[in-house]
Amino acid sequence: MRLLVGPPGSGKTSRALEEFASAAQQGKALFVVPTATMAEHVRHELARRGRHIRPSWVTTMAGLLRSLLPEARVAGAPELALVVELALAGRPDLFAGLRGSPGLSGALASAFEELAYAGVDSLQLESLVRFIALRPHPDLVALYPAVEQTLRQHGLRLRAQALLEAARRLAQNGAPWDAVWFDGFFLFSAAERELLRALSGVARVTLTLPEWEGARPVIEFFQKRRARVERLSPQRPRPQVTLISAASREHEVEEIALRLIEEHAAGRPWREMGVVLRNEEAYLAHFERVFYRTGIPWRAYFGRALRREPVFLLVRRFVDALRSGWEGEATLALLGSPACAAAGQMRANGLWASIVSQLPFRGLDRLARLAPAAARFLEPFANWPQLALPPRQWAARLRELCRLLAPPPSDRPLAEEELRDFRLRAAALREILDLAESAAGLLPEDPLPLPGFWQHLEAALQEARIYAEEIRRDAVHLLDVEESRQWELPVVFVCGLLEGEFPRRVQPDPLLPEGVRTALAAQGVDIRTRASLEAEERFLFEVARTRASSRLFLCWPDRNDNGDAQLRAFVLDQVQTEGAPKAVARRLAIRPSRVPQAPPRPRLAADDLLAALRQVHAHIAATAIESFLQCPFQFFAGRTLRLKEPEKLPSARLDSLFLGTLAHAILTEWHQRGGDIGLITEEMWDREARRKGIPEGYRALLAREAMKRNLRLFARQAGLQEGWQVELERDLRLRLAGVEIQGRADRVDTSADGRCVVYDFKYSSGSSVYQRQQREEAGLSIQGGLYAEALRQEGLQPESIQIVLLKNEIGRVVADTPEEVEGRIQTAVAAATGAIEGILAGRIEVNPADPDQCTWCSFRDACRLQQAAPAVLAATE
Repeated sequence: MRLLVGPPGSGKTSRALEEFASAAQQGKALFVVPTATMAEHVRHELARRGRHIRPSWVTTMAGLLRSLLPEARVAGAPELALVVELALAGRPDLFAGLRGSPGLSGALASAFEELAYAGVDSLQLESLVRFIALRPHPDLVALYPAVEQTLRQHGLRLRAQALLEAARRLAQNGAPWDAVWFDGFFLFSAAERELLRALSGVARVTLTLPEWEGARPVIEFFQKRRARVERLSPQRPRPQVTLISAASREHEVEEIALRLIEEHAAGRPWREMGVVLRNEEAYLAHFERVFYRTGIPWRAYFGRALRREPVFLLVRRFVDALRSGWEGEATLALLGSPACAAAGQMRANGLWASIVSQLPFRGLDRLARLAPAAARFLEPFANWPQLALPPRQWAARLRELCRLLAPPPSDRPLAEEELRDFRLRAAALREILDLAESAAGLLPEDPLPLPGFWQHLEAALQEARIYAEEIRRDAVHLLDVEESRQWELPVVFVCGLLEGEFPRRVQPDPLLPEGVRTALAAQGVDIRTRASLEAEERFLFEVARTRASSRLFLCWPDRNDNGDAQLRAFVLDQVQTEGAPKAVARRLAIRPSRVPQAPPRPRLAADDLLAALRQVHAHIAATAIESFLQCPFQFFAGRTLRLKEPEKLPSARLDSLFLGTLAHAILTEWHQRGGDIGLITEEMWDREARRKGIPEGYRALLAREAMKRNLRLFARQAGLQEGWQVELERDLRLRLAGVEIQGRADRVDTSADGRCVVYDFKYSSGSSVYQRQQREEAGLSIQGGLYAEALRQEGLQPESIQIVLLKNEIGRVVADTPEEVEGRIQTAVAAATGAIEGILAGRIEVNPADPDQCTWCSFRDACRLQQAAPAVLAATE
């Protein structure tokens, strides 16, 4: 055996490829890499070098294992998660409090796989627990034998077990190759080392290993077995380094796209450039969007999580609809899924809103009366909720779900990105169907409903990844950092260099905590500890930054999605970046294909329109004036055009409007009849929730109990004064600037001598007193001041204006001195007068006074306000 050892960039891969290509011309040779995408890359690289090699001679470790043990059934990550789910079903006493938690089966499968790779089976783990006082999770120890037994029952093996069996078969039967090269690996598990040791006895074996602290045990292992070690020196030229800081991830990706375009415009092919990722989930969607907008061809070299694909969402919603007996909201969620063929039809011509307005309902017969076409679409599955079939029949029936998928358009050619999207959908559906067949082979043949079959199948689907077929060759390479270890490109971008993200912060493992790992390592078990994992992360950063031969760009976002500051990776301070130019990410601006016409002025200027405005708004509610003060466009859309929000789904009807309206009604009822406000809350909540069709779930129960607590707290400090008359929901009118303002004060307390106190109840957090105070002083919250002025014009003397915040804790914004009351009134009157003048002058521009309130605006998707992200605002400070 020979080891080629050197730091990243020392030419190990190039040398191994040349040796392999020469040996392949003379006899049987094999080149082994970690992943299928790496194998494809090696085949292409050999072809570019003019070396014509049989594709089957470049394979993966899994492919090597299949060739040595063709009859073995090795459990991959999805199958092992399913086996764990079956073992858990047989031991209901284990992990009882975590049953149903997403990812539980996958986490347990990963722990068992790691123990097996380290050479620890269930008997050894029990022995270690007994004799060295090891303290892993007790349920993990108890479940391990059940998982091994389930694997044996179904003829499956863990990959580590298959590797050991392959090593024994090599020692007995020899190898079909004369020489084997292993490249792209930076670690070998105990089971893999045994396979390599056995292979080296029957063939010439060459390993390439990077020079880093985690590889030392592997090198020492083979040196003890007389392996020859050749150390290589760095050969790759040092690239020009540029540091790029961006305001946000989106801007970071946009800057990368701009520099890719600039490099391509200067004559560099797309295929000579790549982007290295550590956090796929945070960046992939950004790259897909920006590359699509800019027309940059790209290709990803890592699997996509199946659970995030639209087809998986469609199938899961189908099962949810069946489980509910075609309950209306669940059925609409299915029909509105992005991958569903009926989605476009459901959103057209107000059909969606008309169906939502009839919720809740249950059954396809009711849906047929509202939307006959939608009911016909689901008619082939109408009786599925009543079916109980063996798992193999369910696996076959799932193929019928193809008819739910939206087909590609037939009236026009598809763009490249559309083709890619449909390939991904096809790959996702194939993976679901294949795993359904695998799951059916592991489950008992007892009939069960589809949701029962899905419960087991979903455990496997959560761990599955899909790889879309790619036909583009001249494309930018989007590489996972582990995938990048075999690559060398002239231009490389390394993004997401944030402290704790890349290099990644090692997270605690609740199943195999650090104390257990350290104790196992002390007993000679080859298991990764926190120190080794941290070293691996530092090494992966070293791999990423050594992939470029000409230009290297190191990038990071300064702010997260909430605008909070983030730290760039500390490891950047430890590498040689002195003198490297620093740049700030630019914004991406797409030039329109034609010059757009100038937009009309945001004002209604025609005389007939202004006359109509005066007629429509001869009477204005105080709340409407506050809407104009917040944003003229919001007032125009809601009060002038009188646009209405789409009807909300029952699960979304438990919103702030429902809570605030109900709280006011409960307070009115309590003041009128007295008694326990908690009982009144329960009575009125149940009645209004039924009327609104709000489902009875934990969220509704929690909100009801919170409202009972909050209103009982208010009742103990309601501020009722002896001898004062309390009037609720008092109608008030006030004329300003020729317009009558109408309003209804929540509560007005009046004394015998004509003094009064105005109350305005808000079902919002009592901790937001300061923000509410600011809105009062800025003239954005004016109801209390206007009501006080209306009462003064009726001959009363406002003594106090109180805004009472009822949620979580009682908070009050109080003006109770003559100066404060007068100031509040004058501020409100001035703001209302200016608002009325703006309304009648035709102002309709988009101009929010408080951008934070845009989150709650019903028209935020129509106003086209290009709001800067918090990160951008922070970057310009």
